[in-house]
Amino acid sequence: MALLATSAGHLSDLTLRLPAPAAHFVQGHTETVASAMAARSADLERGRARTTDLNFLLTKRYSFGSDVSRSHTQFVADLINSTPIEVVAEYR
Repeated sequence: MALLATSAGHLSDLTLRLPAPAAHFVQGHTETVASAMAARSADLERGRARTTDLNFLLTKRYSFGSDVSRSHTQFVADLINSTPIEVVAEYR
């Protein structure tokens, strides 16, 4: 089975555990940020390789609804990190 560019919907309702004003600001600028990401994808890809610990922590916090094992978190972090920035930008 493959799920491509899927979500449960209502992405604009997500707060990402941010205070409401910050979440509203982020939602209002998503398209601008996605365009900037696509335009600077080469720079972001280089920086991505240097932030593996941060990527792991963000994956652990935002990718699961409950506590999961380190191996599961690492597996998902590796999948996310192998996704090209252009794809991430287009998804948003």
